[in-house]
Amino acid sequence: MPEGKVLTATQDKTLVLMQHLCMRVPERAEYRTLAAKAVVGIYSHSIGKLRHAFLEWLQKLGRNAKVACRVFTLDVAAELLPFLKPSTTSEEEDDDEMDVDGAHSAASGQVDEATTQQLIALLVSRVHDKMPTYAHCAFHK
Repeated sequence: MPEGKVLTATQDKTLVLMQHLCMRVPERAEYRTLAAKAVVGIYSHSIGKLRHAFLEWLQKLGRNAKVACRVFTLDVAAELLPFLKPSTTSEEEDDDEMDVDGAHSAASGQVDEATTQQLIALLVSRVHDKMPTYAHCAFHK
């Protein structure tokens, strides 16, 4: 990670947990869906640096040689998209959601538009995958 994006010990362990969930999931669709929901649940309670680190890693996983990893990346991205909604709260509500550092709370589900665009780009880019099963999954997400 770049110097400005150093994670704390807890954040680092949480990132490793999410990565293990993504890598160790069985190939059955039912298990992938449950694991994707678990990853999104952990993601929803994380903060900015951890979220950014996980999304960077998820994009790398989407380019993995194993089809199962790429399919699971689509499942996680599809689960994350409804969670990632643009900020629609008023300034009074924003004041109530301040972190210890004075930053806005990431647990509220508010993200920048670039993150949403990255996930959509990941889904769209996978439609043209060489593996027909994977391209089919990307098309139907």
